[in-house]
Amino acid sequence: MLLYFSALVLLPIEKLTAISFVVPLIVTILAVFFLGEKIYIYRTLALILGFSGMLVIIRPGFVDTSIGVYMVLFSALLWSINIIITKKISKDDSAITILAYQSIFMSLLSFFIVLFFWEMPSLKTFIYLILAAICGTVLHLTLNHAFKLVDVSMTQPYSFLNLVFASIIGYFVFDEVPDLYTWIGALIIFTGILIISYREMKLDKEIIRKRVDIKN
Repeated sequence: MLLYFSALVLLPIEKLTAISFVVPLIVTILAVFFLGEKIYIYRTLALILGFSGMLVIIRPGFVDTSIGVYMVLFSALLWSINIIITKKISKDDSAITILAYQSIFMSLLSFFIVLFFWEMPSLKTFIYLILAAICGTVLHLTLNHAFKLVDVSMTQPYSFLNLVFASIIGYFVFDEVPDLYTWIGALIIFTGILIISYREMKLDKEIIRKRVDIKN
């Protein structure tokens, strides 16, 4: 998080967001080696469609070799490892317990950084920070619970929706009108999401049906 927030000073937010979309790819690969998950064809297809939609939105040529890019890439690697660890401990702990651990240890580790870089926020900034804290808490709580319920590789294609939601918020909050590439990319992303959602629901019904047949 420190690397990601620091990179915000060095990179445009759309470039930073785009680079961070390497996370679903890293997580899916790590899930195979460390969680023993299988990458089914539908999950792979949804992942490819999501990544392709992201490339259509931001278009090739957006990455340079600045220090900010390396910071985002290293941040993405660490976040991917964090997801794998969260999935591991979700077998034994609840989503709220995991969130409590994360918050406590993050506060303790951040305290030593705060000692050297603390600046008193203004009232406006303080309100924004509270809102960000609420959103972040809900985010981690729902993510932790999702990792407890399903394979982590199944959740990753949904990450590409971030770029779609960012475009919608940018339109209504900052009057940024999405271009044609954004709409096309969003359509590709939603196609991938629909495919994996339909397949997972169908697969879940098949599993339930087999369980019922076994009991009968």
